[in-house]
Amino acid sequence: MNHTGYLEYLQNLSGIYQAPPSNFESEWHDRSCTPNGPFMGNGDMHVVLLGDLKNQEFHISKSDMWTDEDSGRNVRAVTTGGVTIRPQEEPPCTEKLWKQEQRFWDAKVSASSAAGFVTEAFVAADENILFLEIQNSLENPLHLNVDLWAKEDDPTMPAQSGWDGSILWASRETSSGPRGNGAPARWVSRNCLAAAPLVGKWEVSRISDGRVSAGITLEPGRKCCLGIILCGGKDAWDAPERAVKRAALLDIPQIERLEKAHKQWWHDFWEKSYIWVPDQELENFYIGALYLFACVNRAEFVPAGQYPFCRSDDPAWAGDYHMDQEYLGQNEGFFSANRPELSDGVFRPLQDFMETGRQYAQTKMTVVHPSFQEPREGVLYPVGLGPWGVDSTVHDNDGEPWLGNMVSDASY
Repeated sequence: MNHTGYLEYLQNLSGIYQAPPSNFESEWHDRSCTPNGPFMGNGDMHVVLLGDLKNQEFHISKSDMWTDEDSGRNVRAVTTGGVTIRPQEEPPCTEKLWKQEQRFWDAKVSASSAAGFVTEAFVAADENILFLEIQNSLENPLHLNVDLWAKEDDPTMPAQSGWDGSILWASRETSSGPRGNGAPARWVSRNCLAAAPLVGKWEVSRISDGRVSAGITLEPGRKCCLGIILCGGKDAWDAPERAVKRAALLDIPQIERLEKAHKQWWHDFWEKSYIWVPDQELENFYIGALYLFACVNRAEFVPAGQYPFCRSDDPAWAGDYHMDQEYLGQNEGFFSANRPELSDGVFRPLQDFMETGRQYAQTKMTVVHPSFQEPREGVLYPVGLGPWGVDSTVHDNDGEPWLGNMVSDASY
């Protein structure tokens, strides 16, 4: 099989979801892990499609949306918000219409709601834009709401929303403090989503501080096309202004150019090399894993922790970089799969922490075990790291780094 034949073969492989996701929360401490839904991403913008039989919820997060420790929890990755498509009335629900498909070859998601609308979506490979097309599949007009929202259930992470003409926006920022030691946060991450209608018109209203909604009516077979912008990051002060300004410039020719570049990026990614496996289930797992990591790991962005698609502000193990084996272990496959470029940013958290790690080796060896001598040469890492040179473990350990038995054989 040559490259051309493999790419054609890949078009027949996809992830099919035949029932709405059920594992929003994990059993482990009731914290959220990776949801069971279709994924999209470009290394910085992470999107997972969830919802129920009638509603479609596109949950959106950003690679650098991390909060500093607060009075209750450690440094951790948190989510931003999303966009929800829902019927305005209670429509007849035809369960056999429901289906979601994760296409690997072109990194797109198509989904059919039991309420009678169909969506197709992709996250542009080169820019933080979610393009969303909604079509009425019924024989009568369909009245829908498009809700743009920022997660607003934690008062320490303020959420706001509004609109500027036909552009919806919703923003969220992480806690500004105090931290566990009473000091202000070392950084604040601010994100803003902005949505613009590219085909079709809508009527706007606010639902809550963090949620704004637009009503649309689709005639049978007609479509509405949206562009959703994500702006912000660590210490970003002007995320709402930038997001609204960028959304105002969106048009169909731009989306077409972005889609062309998007298809080329994924074509080049899959064309690098391939393995044909006669076991279909095993091959689907291999392709799906490669796709997942290509969605969340790019050199120029904050690398993915353990749960980059988490919809919670309290992900399992803080969603951080766990140093006992999980973090590096989850990235080892890039090399054998001939995609080493996906690891280009993986070592940055280790490099950023190196100077503090040298100080730990000088002063923290007895925290690991009373019999260990200090000072020591070298670098001592805690169990968990955050980005930007941060120890993610001190809050749960009375201000001391949680070093556990990282330099012993007891774990193994």
